[in-house]
Amino acid sequence: MAILIIFLGFFALPFFADASVVINEISWMGTSNSAQDEWIELYSDSGANLEGWILKTVDDAMSIPLSGSIPAGGYFLIERTDDSTVPNVSADLIAPFGSGLSNSGEILILTNSSGGEEDRVDASGGWQAGDNTTKDTMQKSSPTGWVTAPWTPKALNTTQASTPPSSTPSPTPTPTPTTGGSGGSANVTEETKTISAKITSEDVGISGADVFFYGSAFDFGGKEMVAQRYFWNFGDGKTALGRNVLHAYQFPGIYQVSLSISLGENSASGYKSVEIIPSEIFISEVIPGLDSWVELKNSSSKRIEITGWTIQSQGKNFSLPSGTFIGSSAFLVIPGDVSGISLADSGEVLLLYSSGKTADSFRYSGNLSSGQSFTRIGADIKITVASPGSGGGKIAQKIVAPTPSVKKIETTFKKNSVENIPAEAEIKIEPEAQTAQVSDSFFSGSILYWGLAAIGIGLLAGLGFLASRRV
Repeated sequence: MAILIIFLGFFALPFFADASVVINEISWMGTSNSAQDEWIELYSDSGANLEGWILKTVDDAMSIPLSGSIPAGGYFLIERTDDSTVPNVSADLIAPFGSGLSNSGEILILTNSSGGEEDRVDASGGWQAGDNTTKDTMQKSSPTGWVTAPWTPKALNTTQASTPPSSTPSPTPTPTPTTGGSGGSANVTEETKTISAKITSEDVGISGADVFFYGSAFDFGGKEMVAQRYFWNFGDGKTALGRNVLHAYQFPGIYQVSLSISLGENSASGYKSVEIIPSEIFISEVIPGLDSWVELKNSSSKRIEITGWTIQSQGKNFSLPSGTFIGSSAFLVIPGDVSGISLADSGEVLLLYSSGKTADSFRYSGNLSSGQSFTRIGADIKITVASPGSGGGKIAQKIVAPTPSVKKIETTFKKNSVENIPAEAEIKIEPEAQTAQVSDSFFSGSILYWGLAAIGIGLLAGLGFLASRRV
């Protein structure tokens, strides 16, 4: 009995010794987001421990040490640089890919932990499949064959099909009498199983900007599969073929999108509404120099996906990675050390849709002091106090010498007294005191006036008297 248990236990363990692992799908052209978004998929029919395995090019320009394992009938996805390369699909391994895959072809070699060669793809004369324009990938269709088809990361290749239902007829269910109010019996109808389709996309998009649509097909049991045909109708008169597609709407509105899939004699459709709004995303503020940054603002009331949008300046581009969103009435600040763009002291920054069309242009010039930035205020670009992420927009005032001005000084004269008043003082006087003091000042002025007048008359009289004596 012990020997039998050990024998059965041996077969219960994962059997990786003679595992078969192949290079199953290659995205050598990248994606519509970026040519650097390359990825490679491995497949194993029996499962494998990948510790110590290496995927490399024959010239060692790319050499990726593998880790982890593949379950039987499973996939292993290797993405370049980050996990945003393939939207909505998690990578099993993230690697730099060296200098990247050449669009003119490579020789890929997969070696096991012993250094033995498990698989090789010889594309030294050019890639056997894949399309750099549509971004359809190179997919294994047979042990030695390849096809060009819409990408299927961690899923069956386009030429593969899911396991068909068993040909053994299912027993016909026996109708079960059901007692109703009238005492009759009800017929039981067998449920018909069908394939189904699903559309995944953002609910809101921008007019003029690409919207990403992802199509999914499911078999009779609800398991995801790859259909033979994906036909899209975007609701604005335009259509497309492909599992994952991009579409830009020209005008705002609410559009009804449909996806029709087919596999053999079976077909299904999925539907989704997409709201397209006017573009209200723009460059709101920038700072040039070594500590450059660019601020974007979404002035709409909707959260918007801006995956694949590009910031362009000084001949350099930075594409926003997959899964980038900007909230309603929110700001997004992109530092220069992230974008790799160091803005000149004066120039232009462009914001481009993923299609390459211009979404916004920001021209700036002038001399900034420390803590200042160029900010969009209405239709103008002003020098303001820098406020990244907050939209302060406070205009920076230049410090200038004050202009001399004459201050109004109210003085008070009191009878028989002299009061020293500072030259720049401003003295407030209560109404009652002011009236009284104005009255005293009036009488004091009158006495002085009549005294001087009397002296003047006396002098004139004296002069007249002297003149008469001479005569």
